[in-house]
Amino acid sequence: MSFLQIELTQGNINQGHFYLQDCHHFFPAACLGGKNKSLAGVSVSVMFDGTGESVETDIDATKRLFRGARGQSKRFLSFFNCKAGDTIYIQQDVSGNYRVSTRKPQ
Repeated sequence: MSFLQIELTQGNINQGHFYLQDCHHFFPAACLGGKNKSLAGVSVSVMFDGTGESVETDIDATKRLFRGARGQSKRFLSFFNCKAGDTIYIQQDVSGNYRVSTRKPQ
C-alpha cells in the first residue's frame, strides 16, 4: 500500500499545519495548484482521523500544503496532541479519497 509519511517539526506544531514533502509522486498532478487560489488545482477529498472532519481541497504546490485545510490540520494535530518528531501518514483509499492519520497504514 502506498502512503506518504511526514515527520512533524516544532514549526508544524506551532503553525498548526504540515508540509507535504515529496508529494509530486503521491498526488495526481491535476490537484497541484499554484501559489494562490486563482491558480488552484483540482480538489481532492481529505479526511482527518480523530476529528472526523473532511475537506475538499487542492494542494498549493509552492507551499506544499493542503490549501483549504488549515483549520482541519490544526485541529487534527491538537486532537492527537502531536509533538515535534511524531509521524503522521496520508494514504489513498480505494475510492480515491485521502486519509490523514497518526497510525501507519498496514
